[in-house]
Amino acid sequence: MQLRRMRALPPALDHNNLPIEVPAEYWDDFQHINLLQLCNVTLAIPLDNQSLVFRFLREDIRVDRSERLIHRHINGEWIPADDPLLELVTLLYFNTVNALYPLGGEIVGIHDLKEGYYFTGRHDLPIDAVVECYGGSPDSFSRAAEYLNGEPMDMADAAYRLLLFPRVPLY
Repeated sequence: MQLRRMRALPPALDHNNLPIEVPAEYWDDFQHINLLQLCNVTLAIPLDNQSLVFRFLREDIRVDRSERLIHRHINGEWIPADDPLLELVTLLYFNTVNALYPLGGEIVGIHDLKEGYYFTGRHDLPIDAVVECYGGSPDSFSRAAEYLNGEPMDMADAAYRLLLFPRVPLY
């Protein structure tokens, strides 16, 4: 029981501490996208005409239009993911990506984004916990980043590039 609780993800809450819900229209929009074209743009892998697979950090994720579910690949099986935040960002990404951008281009900061103002004030990205945990231990930070398949970068005491989606690096 304790092991299961320790492995459980924290509840996905929005900035008002309310449970995150994925609007049904996000799945409706995803139904109308040409999967082959989407896979060409995003480097996702089509499984059939209803689903695709992509790598998210260190795990494979399957998005299934017919079931309207996101699955994680665990021990050789596709297990439904009970993770509304992952479902939300995945659908937002696949529903809005519409162009091919080369990897390795310019790094964009929060303030460079058109909607970057969202990440200020009460929506600040909570990086204090990361700094508190790893600020004095670059080796621990490196081990954690490498566990997530991070690629070392020559930018600071310890810096890594993580691929959240195949074409969406996080530094």
